[in-house]
Amino acid sequence: MADRDFFFAKCGNPGLAKAVVEAMLKHNSVLLTNHGQVVCGKDFDQVYERATFFEMACRIIVQSGGDYSVLTPAEIEDLEIYVLGKKTK
Repeated sequence: MADRDFFFAKCGNPGLAKAVVEAMLKHNSVLLTNHGQVVCGKDFDQVYERATFFEMACRIIVQSGGDYSVLTPAEIEDLEIYVLGKKTK
């Protein structure tokens, strides 16, 4: 399944589980249509941080009416260093 593929599946559907696993190979957060978000991380704090950011990003998209721009990977890395105190690789 490619990024941005959309389909609806009932809870417990093996296809939904497979799609989540596949999406999580490339992403740490996934939004499930009519279900909500799935977020992973190394510990509770990282999952909470990612889930909070994910919710904030969704709110920005909805409030912008779809008129938004995306940060480059370099800009994201710079913000992670500045805001979260993360070190570069």
